[in-house]
Amino acid sequence: MSEIIIFTEKNNMPGIKEILKTLTPDVEVDFIWQDNIDKIKNRYASGETHLIFNNDYLESREACKFLEFKKASFGFSDRADFFASDQMKTEDGISFKLNYKGNCVPFWIKSPFDNEKIYNVLAAVCVAVISGLNVVEISERIRI
Repeated sequence: MSEIIIFTEKNNMPGIKEILKTLTPDVEVDFIWQDNIDKIKNRYASGETHLIFNNDYLESREACKFLEFKKASFGFSDRADFFASDQMKTEDGISFKLNYKGNCVPFWIKSPFDNEKIYNVLAAVCVAVISGLNVVEISERIRI
């Protein structure tokens, strides 16, 4: 299998890792952040590496723009490959719709409302789809 890298903020890494344990426990993912992105250019084979990044952050888009990897973006903007819409906060958690390739799948997260948690879910969904899971199956597994 090809390598997967997530370009994220350092503080998001633990949340993403926790979700990945549920979705894709056997898939190894490397994490990078702004201050070490230059190190990846020589470390990974460009044609076989997937780079996942938050499309909502200009810094992420700019940093990843010239890297020759297979890319998957996530965020709240419909310019992202995987994007969240229709977020609704309830007493018990957050619901939102995940949009991917013209499909829309409902997601439910049982935790206090926080956009960072949705970002973490979106990053993990990217990894899971790259690893071969379908979005409906992911939605059913991810009820965290």
